Amino acid sequence: MNLEELLSECTFERVTPTLLEQCEPFACGHDDLDEFFRSDYKLYADKLLGKTYAFRLIDNPLQKSYPSSPYQTTQFASSNS
Repeated sequence: MNLEELLSECTFERVTPTLLEQCEPFACGHDDLDEFFRSDYKLYADKLLGKTYAFRLIDNPLQKSYPSSPYQTTQFASSNS
């Protein structure tokens, strides 16, 4: 999947408790990242340290497609162009 396909097949949404309740649990196999999406993202938002976003598949919005960070978005775009 390249960047154009990602943008046409997904929406880009802020991660909130409501969004997480609507989605399948995030699990990538990396304990720290899994924990961040389970609970730490909210601490960052509450302390105004940052906001967390995720791509959600348009055809299956219950499944988060890709966690998003500037590093991952840049890496994704440059490795699939």
